[in-house]
Amino acid sequence: MEKWWNQCNYIKGTPSFCFTKKFAHTKNQLKIWNKEVFKNIFSEKESIEAELETLNSKVMNNGMDDFRKEKELKAMLSEILTREEIYWKDKAKELWIKEADKNTIFFHASVKARRAQNIINEISSEDGICRKDRDSISQASVAHFKEILNSNERREELCSTKLLEAIPKMVTDRDNQMLLEPFTEDEVRKAVFGLHPDKAPGPDGMTARLKKVLPKLISSEQNGFTPGREIIDSIILTSKTIHSIIGDRRKAMVIKLDISKAFDKVRWEFLMEFANDTTLFGEATIREARVIQDSLELYANAAGWSIGSLPTKYLGVPLIVGLAKPEVREDLISKCRQKTEACKHKWLALPGRIQLIKVVLSAMPIYAMSVFKLSSKAIQALESFFKRFLWDGAKQIKKIPLIGWDIVCCSKEDGRAGLRRLEIQNLALGAKLIWKIYHSPEKLWCTIMRKKYLDNEDPTKILMAIGAKGGSALWRFIKECRHIITDHLSWKIGDGKRARFWDDSWDGHESLCKLFEGSDWINEA
Repeated sequence: MEKWWNQCNYIKGTPSFCFTKKFAHTKNQLKIWNKEVFKNIFSEKESIEAELETLNSKVMNNGMDDFRKEKELKAMLSEILTREEIYWKDKAKELWIKEADKNTIFFHASVKARRAQNIINEISSEDGICRKDRDSISQASVAHFKEILNSNERREELCSTKLLEAIPKMVTDRDNQMLLEPFTEDEVRKAVFGLHPDKAPGPDGMTARLKKVLPKLISSEQNGFTPGREIIDSIILTSKTIHSIIGDRRKAMVIKLDISKAFDKVRWEFLMEFANDTTLFGEATIREARVIQDSLELYANAAGWSIGSLPTKYLGVPLIVGLAKPEVREDLISKCRQKTEACKHKWLALPGRIQLIKVVLSAMPIYAMSVFKLSSKAIQALESFFKRFLWDGAKQIKKIPLIGWDIVCCSKEDGRAGLRRLEIQNLALGAKLIWKIYHSPEKLWCTIMRKKYLDNEDPTKILMAIGAKGGSALWRFIKECRHIITDHLSWKIGDGKRARFWDDSWDGHESLCKLFEGSDWINEA
C-alpha cells in the first residue's frame, strides 16, 4: 500500500488534488492485486466444483478414490464459499446479520433488491404525467429541484438577519481557534480506524472536536442523539404534557415540527437551529398562536420550511390513543410484517430468522414498551407473529414448531436461541424508569413525576407504594413494575428513616414479613 501510494509523489497541485490522484491510483492497484491474488471467486468456484464432479465420476465408474485429493478440494471449496458469502454480504449492506451462516442466497437477494430500489424506472412529474424514458425522467427531476430550490434571496436575507440577531453567540473566539486548527495525524488516525468496516465513510469520524463545544450549544430540551440523554425522555415529556392537558380540561395547542423529508430544500446554515421532531406547546389563545405563527413563518422564510399537521404520534408512540387499542396492535404487526415480507427474507435459514427476530423485529415496539404497558393481546399477537416467522419463514409455509416458544426464549447459556419474552422485557423497561427517577433527578421528566405524584419528596417513596392513585398511563405502568426492583432490593441501614421495619429487606436479609409469613404467633397477633 505504501509503495503504491508513493508512486504518485511526482503529482503536483493542491493537497486535495494530490490526495485524490493518489487515492485513485492506490484503488486501481488494489483491484489488480485482488484479481492476481484472490482471482475471480466465481470462476474458481466453478473450477473446483468441476474437479470434484470429475473425481466423483471416477469413483462411480472405476471404483478409484483419492481421499487426499477430495479432502483438499473440499477445503478449497469451503474457503471459496466463505469468501463468496463475505463478498455478497458486503454488497448487501445487511449489518444486522453475520456471515458464516451460509446466507449467500439471502445476501444475493438483498443485493438484487438494493439495485432494484436504486433504479428509477418511472417518475411522476409536477403536471401529474408519468415519465418512463430516461430523457423525460431527467428533465422532470431537474424541473422538480429547480422549483424547490428557487427562492427569493432578498426575502431570505432579511429574514436571516432578523433571525440571527435573536440567536446568542455561544462559540467563543477560543472555541473557533480550536475548531479551525489543522487536523493532526493522531486525529486522522483515530477517525479512520473508528470507521465501521461495512459502511461507507461519513462525516462522523471528524466530529471529535465538535464534541468539546456541543454541550453548551445543545439545549437541555434536546434529548435525541446526545450523550447522557435518551429519546424516550422526549416521548415521556410529550405524553405526560398531553395527558395533563386532557386531564385538566385545559384549552391548549400542540405543534410538531418535522423536517426529516425536507433536507433537500432547507438552507443548511439554519438546519441545526431546530432539531427534528420538535414539539411546541402553548395555551389556545389568539395571542400565543400569533406569536408562534410569526416565529415559525420567520424561520420558514429563512430556512425553507413548510407547514405540517396535528401530531397523533411522537417517534412512533401514540400520544392520545392507549396501547390497548386494537389499531395500535395492528400497527405494530403491520410494521413487523413489512419487514419480513421483503423478497430477500424468503432465503433466510433458521439461524438468520432468529437473528432477524432478535435484532430487528423485537426492537420495533421498544419505544412503546419503554414508556407504557403493552397490552396482553398486543404481546400475544406480536409473539405469535414471531413464532410463525421463525418456523414457517417469510414464505408462510406451515410447519410444526420443533420446540415450544418458552424454550426458544431461554438464554444462550442454556443452549437456546436467546430470544426475549416481550412481557418480561416490557416490565424490565418499566423498572428502568423507576431507576432513572431515583438516580437521575436532574432529568426534566423525573422532576415532573416527583412533583406531581410524590410531592417532590424523597424519590424512594415510589418504592413504598406511596403516591397519588390513578394518574397517567405512564404512572400506572411505573407502579406496576415496582416489584421488579423491590423484590431484589435491600437497604443498608443508616438512620432508619426511609427503610420500613416490617416490609423491607435489611442488609441483604429477607424482609421480616416474608421471614415470618404464616407463623402462628403472627396470625394470633
